[in-house]
Amino acid sequence: LGFIRNNSVDTAFNVYTGESNFNQIYDVFSWNFATKLPFWNAEDEVSDIQGTDGLMFQPFLNVDSVLTLFYPQLERIFDLGYSESTTFKDIPVHRFTIKDSEFSNTSKPSGIKIKTNFQVDDLAAEHPHDISTKYCKSNCLRSGIYRMPLRSYGIPCYISLPHFLGADPYYLQLVNGLQPDESRHRSIF
Repeated sequence: LGFIRNNSVDTAFNVYTGESNFNQIYDVFSWNFATKLPFWNAEDEVSDIQGTDGLMFQPFLNVDSVLTLFYPQLERIFDLGYSESTTFKDIPVHRFTIKDSEFSNTSKPSGIKIKTNFQVDDLAAEHPHDISTKYCKSNCLRSGIYRMPLRSYGIPCYISLPHFLGADPYYLQLVNGLQPDESRHRSIF
């Protein structure tokens, strides 16, 4: 999202050094000198600031580890799950990926309309959704897309994994030529 901000940073991160608790090394404990995100209800879990900015993670990760990315531009965190163990330049590594459930929604959409070049579709159609991610409580889109809050940029903006990987097949019907491929479109950390 650097294109919106002219690739500049206008925020302050305070990060644990790991001196008192090595397991917290690189974890963000405040953003803009606040320990809760101002965009959400302070009592909600989604307002907690946790995880790293994604540049570095704690050492000694294993297959049970969950990596948490704090992404203030999206006003939320993303959990990364273990994907596989492999080697990189003869060094054993664990790969982690963004889980599809990070783009899941809690409820069926209710009357939201998306206008595309192809059609206008009423998203209130009967459709089962994946598990909740806590970030959409009402008027949710189908799973696979996260609606960025308008308060950040003043324009409607949505994000998904590339080629709608892991998203509701509905989205692929709206765009010609997309072919989600796990090996090519899944971000690896």
